[in-house]
Amino acid sequence: MEFAAPSAGDIDNVYALNRAFLDLLTADAAVLEPMRRSSAETVGRLIALEARERQRLACTPFLLMSFREDESRLWDAIFGGVGSAVPLLPLHRSGEPAARLLDAGLSFVWQLAQHNRYAARVVCGAGIDWCERLAGLALVELLQRAGRYDALLSLRRAGNTVFWQKLLTAGISGEQAVRRAARLGAMQALLITNAVQPRLRAAACQIPDRTTKRRPA
Repeated sequence: MEFAAPSAGDIDNVYALNRAFLDLLTADAAVLEPMRRSSAETVGRLIALEARERQRLACTPFLLMSFREDESRLWDAIFGGVGSAVPLLPLHRSGEPAARLLDAGLSFVWQLAQHNRYAARVVCGAGIDWCERLAGLALVELLQRAGRYDALLSLRRAGNTVFWQKLLTAGISGEQAVRRAARLGAMQALLITNAVQPRLRAAACQIPDRTTKRRPA
């Protein structure tokens, strides 16, 4: 089976979501607090980035924010699984920036999973089962269920210092070739950890570079 890489338009959406996520981290202390507990050093480096460095980091071709896709008990509860003893967290306040970004991010991955589940896996590193179950929900129902979990929006691979060291050094280098190599290396690590097939990892390498002509990444 051939695995189609995310399209150029998909990658533009990934970049936009990454920019919004990084902006939120620097603007909303309430969002940062639970992330500090899991990775204080990484969060500290993220909020200390200069504007140009933050722009470069946003051009990573996968989502820097996570929906805690690898926490099966949590998502069993969201998907309606039986016997999941996961406590409900407070409801989002209406119009809260973190809630809006969560809705936007989940909506993007949901629509991607509708027509290209392997591309959805590439941009968020999730398993095929998670993508299939996500696509199986109506969008409004998904957002209503996910909105019950206040800490669902988090930092991808928050506790993996090696992963973030790559992104926060070479990944924001002034040399475009160095940045691209670091981003692809981080993506390979993300996919390998989730036991993604070699052909899917190859598809990830076919992701179009949207930074050359369109923005100074």
